[in-house]
Amino acid sequence: TKIAYFHVDTGATCVVTDQAAELHCPIPTQATCGTAVKGPRTSINAMGCLVMDFLTDQGTAIPLEFPQATEIQQFQRRSLSCHALQDQGYEVQHALLLTGNLLKMRKIGTTCWHHVPLVTHGRSDYVKVTLHLPAVDGITTFDRNTALTAQTVACINLINKLKGRSVI
Repeated sequence: TKIAYFHVDTGATCVVTDQAAELHCPIPTQATCGTAVKGPRTSINAMGCLVMDFLTDQGTAIPLEFPQATEIQQFQRRSLSCHALQDQGYEVQHALLLTGNLLKMRKIGTTCWHHVPLVTHGRSDYVKVTLHLPAVDGITTFDRNTALTAQTVACINLINKLKGRSVI
């Protein structure tokens, strides 16, 4: 795991990392995405799953898994869309308060609101998360009992079955 900061973007619709090796089971792609910048569309390097925990002001960890996150190395920072949180089944409010900006989150169908403090830099807010990095065969230890996602298990199983074999 490592601590990471994601820009809170209320206008975007996805979750993006600008760092290589943070996605679980990345799939290289030649897809592009549109941004507010004029000019050509931005290339997406890979799509995969980002796994992280938000930490509330009460110390509660909220585990989140974004199965269609993108890796865009041309971006200057990681980005997290409030719409992506809504897609995960949360109601979200981005609160700009004199005492400090925060995300108010509530799982749809529940009554408990969680307050996630934000780090404000200039006029931009960032959520501090614990990012769970993927297991990399031969580099990090892997145990199917502690795997974060079923997709991670399937990918590592496939790697182990094909190790030393030609796939052509």
